Amino acid sequence: SLDTIDPSFGLKFINIVKYDKSLQKGEYFIWPQFEEFTGEKSYIKVDHTANELITFGTEFDLQSFPFDKQKLKIQKIQSRYYLDEFFSIHEVATENYLDQFVKKNPIEGWNIVDHKLSYSAVYDEDAGGYRDNALIELTIERKSSYYFFKIILPIALILLVCWSSLWITPREIESRLTITIVCLLSLIAYNFVIDSDLPKLEYLTTMDYIILISYFYAAMPNIFAIYSHNRLIQPGKKSKDFEDFGKKYGFLSYLGIVVFIVVLNSNISPDNTSTFLNFLKF
Repeated sequence: SLDTIDPSFGLKFINIVKYDKSLQKGEYFIWPQFEEFTGEKSYIKVDHTANELITFGTEFDLQSFPFDKQKLKIQKIQSRYYLDEFFSIHEVATENYLDQFVKKNPIEGWNIVDHKLSYSAVYDEDAGGYRDNALIELTIERKSSYYFFKIILPIALILLVCWSSLWITPREIESRLTITIVCLLSLIAYNFVIDSDLPKLEYLTTMDYIILISYFYAAMPNIFAIYSHNRLIQPGKKSKDFEDFGKKYGFLSYLGIVVFIVVLNSNISPDNTSTFLNFLKF
Protein backbone atom coordinates (compact mmCIF):
# COMPACT_ATOMS: atom_id res chain seq x y z
CA SER A 1 0.00 0.00 0.00
CA LEU A 2 2.95 2.35 0.63
CA ASP A 3 4.24 1.63 -2.89
CA THR A 4 7.74 1.01 -1.49
CA ILE A 5 10.51 -1.21 -2.83
CA ASP A 6 10.90 -4.55 -1.04
CA PRO A 7 14.15 -4.34 1.01
CA SER A 8 15.15 -7.76 -0.33
CA PHE A 9 14.34 -6.83 -3.94
CA GLY A 10 17.05 -8.20 -6.24
CA LEU A 11 18.97 -10.04 -3.52
CA LYS A 12 19.69 -13.69 -4.24
CA PHE A 13 21.82 -16.49 -2.81
CA ILE A 14 24.35 -18.43 -4.88
CA ASN A 15 24.59 -22.24 -5.13
CA ILE A 16 21.22 -23.05 -3.56
CA VAL A 17 20.48 -26.78 -3.56
CA LYS A 18 17.21 -26.75 -1.64
CA TYR A 19 14.90 -23.97 -0.54
CA ASP A 20 11.99 -25.11 1.64
CA LYS A 21 9.44 -22.31 1.25
CA SER A 22 6.97 -24.06 3.55
CA LEU A 23 9.26 -23.17 6.48
CA GLN A 24 9.74 -19.56 5.42
CA LYS A 25 8.52 -16.90 7.83
CA GLY A 26 8.86 -13.17 7.28
CA GLU A 27 7.71 -9.87 8.70
CA TYR A 28 8.00 -6.18 7.90
CA PHE A 29 8.70 -3.38 10.34
CA ILE A 30 7.61 0.07 9.16
CA TRP A 31 9.30 2.89 11.04
CA PRO A 32 8.26 6.49 10.18
CA GLN A 33 10.98 9.10 10.75
CA PHE A 34 9.39 12.51 11.29
CA GLU A 35 11.15 15.80 10.68
CA GLU A 36 10.22 17.24 14.07
CA PHE A 37 12.08 14.41 15.82
CA THR A 38 15.03 13.82 13.50
CA GLY A 39 15.69 17.35 12.30
CA GLU A 40 15.92 15.97 8.79
CA LYS A 41 13.46 15.46 6.00
CA SER A 42 10.73 13.02 6.95
CA TYR A 43 11.06 9.50 5.59
CA ILE A 44 9.89 5.96 6.25
CA LYS A 45 12.28 3.15 7.15
CA VAL A 46 11.15 -0.35 6.15
CA ASP A 47 12.85 -3.43 7.68
CA HIS A 48 12.25 -6.93 6.38
CA THR A 49 13.11 -9.96 8.51
CA ALA A 50 12.93 -13.48 7.10
CA ASN A 51 13.50 -16.84 8.79
CA GLU A 52 14.11 -19.54 6.21
CA LEU A 53 15.85 -22.88 5.77
CA ILE A 54 18.21 -22.98 2.80
CA THR A 55 20.58 -25.78 1.77
CA PHE A 56 23.71 -24.67 -0.09
CA GLY A 57 26.05 -26.75 -2.20
CA THR A 58 29.81 -26.50 -2.52
CA GLU A 59 32.55 -28.56 -4.15
CA PHE A 60 35.01 -30.35 -1.86
CA ASP A 61 38.57 -31.25 -2.79
CA LEU A 62 39.01 -34.62 -1.05
CA GLN A 63 42.52 -35.36 -2.32
CA SER A 64 43.81 -35.34 1.29
CA PHE A 65 40.86 -37.25 2.81
CA PRO A 66 40.66 -37.97 5.75
CA PHE A 67 43.17 -35.21 6.60
CA ASP A 68 41.33 -32.58 4.57
CA LYS A 69 40.28 -28.98 5.12
CA GLN A 70 37.38 -27.39 3.24
CA LYS A 71 35.72 -24.00 2.80
CA LEU A 72 32.00 -23.34 3.12
CA LYS A 73 30.68 -20.20 1.44
CA ILE A 74 27.40 -18.34 1.72
CA GLN A 75 27.14 -15.72 -1.02
CA LYS A 76 24.40 -13.16 -1.46
CA ILE A 77 24.47 -10.81 -4.43
CA GLN A 78 22.33 -7.91 -5.62
CA SER A 79 21.34 -8.78 -9.17
CA ARG A 80 19.11 -5.77 -9.89
CA TYR A 81 21.39 -2.82 -9.25
CA TYR A 82 24.84 -1.87 -10.53
CA LEU A 83 27.84 -1.54 -8.24
CA ASP A 84 27.49 2.25 -8.01
CA GLU A 85 23.83 1.91 -6.99
CA PHE A 86 23.99 -0.73 -4.28
CA PHE A 87 26.50 -1.74 -1.62
CA SER A 88 25.93 -4.50 0.96
CA ILE A 89 27.06 -4.37 4.55
CA HIS A 90 27.31 -7.07 7.19
CA GLU A 91 25.34 -6.09 10.27
CA VAL A 92 27.02 -6.25 13.67
CA ALA A 93 24.43 -8.88 14.58
CA THR A 94 25.70 -11.05 11.72
CA GLU A 95 29.24 -10.90 13.08
CA ASN A 96 28.02 -11.71 16.60
CA TYR A 97 25.90 -14.65 15.46
CA LEU A 98 28.78 -15.98 13.39
CA ASP A 99 31.20 -15.72 16.33
CA GLN A 100 28.73 -17.57 18.55
CA PHE A 101 28.26 -20.25 15.90
CA VAL A 102 32.03 -20.79 15.60
CA LYS A 103 32.45 -21.03 19.40
CA LYS A 104 29.75 -23.70 19.61
CA ASN A 105 31.46 -25.63 16.75
CA PRO A 106 28.19 -27.47 15.94
CA ILE A 107 29.24 -29.16 12.68
CA GLU A 108 29.44 -32.87 13.46
CA GLY A 109 32.73 -34.45 12.44
CA TRP A 110 34.41 -31.10 11.70
CA ASN A 111 36.24 -28.33 13.51
CA ILE A 112 35.71 -24.71 12.45
CA VAL A 113 39.25 -23.31 12.26
CA ASP A 114 38.57 -19.94 10.64
CA HIS A 115 35.77 -17.64 9.54
CA LYS A 116 35.45 -14.26 7.85
CA LEU A 117 33.01 -11.77 6.38
CA SER A 118 33.99 -9.99 3.17
CA TYR A 119 32.77 -8.13 0.09
CA SER A 120 33.64 -8.43 -3.55
CA ALA A 121 32.34 -7.86 -7.04
CA VAL A 122 31.17 -10.97 -8.90
CA TYR A 123 29.94 -11.49 -12.43
CA ASP A 124 26.24 -12.32 -12.46
CA GLU A 125 25.30 -14.23 -15.59
CA ASP A 126 21.60 -13.51 -15.07
CA ALA A 127 22.22 -9.76 -14.91
CA GLY A 128 24.99 -9.77 -17.51
CA GLY A 129 27.42 -7.71 -15.45
CA TYR A 130 29.29 -7.32 -12.18
CA ARG A 131 27.22 -7.01 -9.02
CA ASP A 132 27.80 -6.45 -5.33
CA ASN A 133 28.58 -9.63 -3.38
CA ALA A 134 28.48 -10.21 0.38
CA LEU A 135 30.34 -13.35 1.46
CA ILE A 136 30.35 -15.43 4.64
CA GLU A 137 33.16 -18.01 4.61
CA LEU A 138 33.85 -20.83 7.07
CA THR A 139 37.03 -22.91 6.97
CA ILE A 140 36.39 -26.36 8.43
CA GLU A 141 38.81 -29.18 9.19
CA ARG A 142 37.82 -32.83 9.35
CA LYS A 143 38.21 -34.62 12.68
CA SER A 144 40.55 -37.31 11.38
CA SER A 145 41.07 -39.14 14.69
CA TYR A 146 38.04 -41.33 13.91
CA TYR A 147 39.60 -42.53 10.64
CA PHE A 148 43.00 -43.04 12.24
CA PHE A 149 41.82 -45.13 15.19
CA LYS A 150 38.91 -46.92 13.45
CA ILE A 151 40.41 -47.56 10.00
CA ILE A 152 44.15 -46.96 9.60
CA LEU A 153 45.25 -48.42 12.94
CA PRO A 154 43.19 -51.67 12.62
CA ILE A 155 44.55 -52.17 9.09
CA ALA A 156 48.09 -51.71 10.41
CA LEU A 157 47.43 -54.30 13.15
CA ILE A 158 46.14 -56.81 10.59
CA LEU A 159 49.31 -56.34 8.54
CA LEU A 160 51.49 -56.64 11.64
CA VAL A 161 49.93 -60.05 12.37
CA CYS A 162 50.32 -60.99 8.71
CA TRP A 163 54.04 -60.17 8.64
CA SER A 164 54.62 -61.92 11.98
CA SER A 165 54.24 -65.20 10.07
CA LEU A 166 57.82 -64.71 8.84
CA TRP A 167 59.03 -65.73 12.32
CA ILE A 168 57.60 -69.22 11.70
CA THR A 169 60.08 -71.60 10.13
CA PRO A 170 59.67 -71.98 6.34
CA ARG A 171 59.17 -75.72 6.88
CA GLU A 172 55.77 -74.97 8.41
CA ILE A 173 54.34 -73.59 5.19
CA GLU A 174 50.77 -74.64 6.08
CA SER A 175 50.83 -72.60 9.29
CA ARG A 176 52.36 -69.60 7.56
CA LEU A 177 49.87 -69.65 4.70
CA THR A 178 46.98 -70.05 7.15
CA ILE A 179 47.98 -66.86 8.96
CA THR A 180 48.68 -64.81 5.83
CA ILE A 181 45.54 -65.88 3.96
CA VAL A 182 43.31 -65.31 7.00
CA CYS A 183 44.81 -61.82 7.41
CA LEU A 184 44.27 -61.06 3.71
CA LEU A 185 40.64 -62.17 3.91
CA SER A 186 40.20 -60.16 7.12
CA LEU A 187 41.50 -57.07 5.35
CA ILE A 188 39.07 -57.62 2.46
CA ALA A 189 36.16 -58.12 4.86
CA TYR A 190 37.14 -55.07 6.89
CA ASN A 191 37.23 -53.00 3.71
CA PHE A 192 33.56 -53.88 3.10
CA VAL A 193 32.75 -52.80 6.67
CA ILE A 194 34.36 -49.37 6.30
CA ASP A 195 33.15 -48.80 2.75
CA SER A 196 30.21 -46.66 3.89
CA ASP A 197 32.64 -44.27 5.66
CA LEU A 198 34.64 -43.59 2.49
CA PRO A 199 33.65 -41.16 -0.28
CA LYS A 200 32.91 -42.54 -3.75
CA LEU A 201 35.03 -40.45 -6.11
CA GLU A 202 36.50 -40.66 -9.59
CA TYR A 203 39.96 -39.96 -8.19
CA LEU A 204 42.00 -41.58 -5.41
CA THR A 205 42.30 -39.98 -1.99
CA THR A 206 45.00 -40.44 0.65
CA MET A 207 42.86 -43.12 2.30
CA ASP A 208 42.39 -44.96 -1.01
CA TYR A 209 46.16 -45.10 -1.56
CA ILE A 210 46.70 -46.40 1.99
CA ILE A 211 44.11 -49.16 1.49
CA LEU A 212 45.56 -50.17 -1.90
CA ILE A 213 49.11 -50.40 -0.57
CA SER A 214 47.74 -52.38 2.40
CA TYR A 215 46.34 -55.01 0.03
CA PHE A 216 49.73 -55.30 -1.63
CA TYR A 217 51.53 -55.72 1.69
CA ALA A 218 48.93 -58.24 2.89
CA ALA A 219 49.65 -60.41 -0.15
CA MET A 220 53.46 -60.23 0.08
CA PRO A 221 53.85 -62.59 3.11
CA ASN A 222 52.14 -65.31 1.05
CA ILE A 223 54.81 -64.89 -1.60
CA PHE A 224 57.53 -64.93 1.08
CA ALA A 225 56.17 -68.17 2.54
CA ILE A 226 55.99 -70.01 -0.80
CA TYR A 227 59.34 -68.72 -2.06
CA SER A 228 61.17 -69.50 1.19
CA HIS A 229 59.69 -72.99 1.34
CA ASN A 230 60.72 -73.73 -2.25
CA ARG A 231 64.29 -72.56 -1.61
CA LEU A 232 64.43 -74.66 1.54
CA ILE A 233 63.49 -77.92 -0.20
CA GLN A 234 65.87 -77.30 -3.09
CA PRO A 235 69.38 -78.62 -2.42
CA GLY A 236 72.09 -75.98 -2.08
CA LYS A 237 69.74 -73.02 -1.71
CA LYS A 238 69.18 -71.06 1.49
CA SER A 239 66.25 -68.86 2.39
CA LYS A 240 67.69 -67.30 5.55
CA ASP A 241 68.89 -64.07 3.93
CA PHE A 242 65.58 -63.65 2.15
CA GLU A 243 63.67 -64.23 5.38
CA ASP A 244 65.85 -61.83 7.37
CA PHE A 245 65.23 -59.10 4.81
CA GLY A 246 61.48 -59.54 5.17
CA LYS A 247 61.65 -59.53 8.96
CA LYS A 248 63.70 -56.32 9.10
CA TYR A 249 62.08 -54.23 6.40
CA GLY A 250 58.67 -55.75 5.60
CA PHE A 251 56.30 -54.05 8.01
CA LEU A 252 58.58 -51.05 8.53
CA SER A 253 58.61 -50.35 4.79
CA TYR A 254 54.79 -50.38 4.87
CA LEU A 255 54.75 -47.71 7.58
CA GLY A 256 57.29 -45.67 5.60
CA ILE A 257 55.20 -45.81 2.43
CA VAL A 258 52.06 -44.78 4.34
CA VAL A 259 53.90 -41.73 5.72
CA PHE A 260 55.19 -40.96 2.22
CA ILE A 261 51.64 -41.12 0.80
CA VAL A 262 50.39 -38.67 3.44
CA VAL A 263 53.31 -36.30 2.81
CA LEU A 264 52.86 -36.45 -0.97
CA ASN A 265 49.14 -35.75 -0.89
CA SER A 266 49.53 -32.94 1.64
CA ASN A 267 51.89 -31.24 -0.81
CA ILE A 268 49.69 -31.86 -3.86
CA SER A 269 46.76 -30.00 -2.28
CA PRO A 270 48.22 -27.90 0.59
CA ASP A 271 45.20 -25.58 0.76
CA ASN A 272 42.94 -28.55 1.50
CA THR A 273 45.14 -30.34 4.02
CA SER A 274 44.63 -30.30 7.79
CA THR A 275 46.60 -27.76 9.78
CA PHE A 276 48.31 -30.42 11.91
CA LEU A 277 49.98 -31.80 8.75
CA ASN A 278 51.62 -28.47 7.92
CA PHE A 279 54.94 -29.73 9.24
CA LEU A 280 54.94 -32.38 6.48
CA LYS A 281 54.77 -29.84 3.66
CA PHE A 282 57.90 -29.11 1.67
